[in-house]
Amino acid sequence: MVEAGGISNGQEAGTGGSSVMSRSSRKKSNYQHWWDAFMDAAMAGLIGAGMGSFITFFGQWLQQKSRSRHDQMRMAVELGMRDQETAKELARIGSKTTMIPPLAAYVIYHVRVLDHIKQRAVSRRDIEKISNEFEDILSGFKR
Repeated sequence: MVEAGGISNGQEAGTGGSSVMSRSSRKKSNYQHWWDAFMDAAMAGLIGAGMGSFITFFGQWLQQKSRSRHDQMRMAVELGMRDQETAKELARIGSKTTMIPPLAAYVIYHVRVLDHIKQRAVSRRDIEKISNEFEDILSGFKR
């Protein structure tokens, strides 16, 4: 049967009168739809894995940085305690009365020394500068 326009029932325009090609093009589009869905899921998985890796790496870096600072502070406190004990020993040995600076003065000094060591090689000028700063800190406590 031919309808108006010369197209028979069951045939589509532009297919050359064959309904087989329209089925294969539908299958191809179904295949393409499946492939697109697969690629969308694969890309989402890759992006998620990349973000997870980055966040894990960043978290580890922050934790290491925090741990390093914590260890540096612990070392400064231990060194400050030793310096204060040494100052107390020297005060006991000496004949005159001397004021022993508080532990905080020694800790501040050692934090600055360790910061200089961490940042670069320490030069003679750095040691003189830190020593002058320490003298200023001590003079602040003597007042």
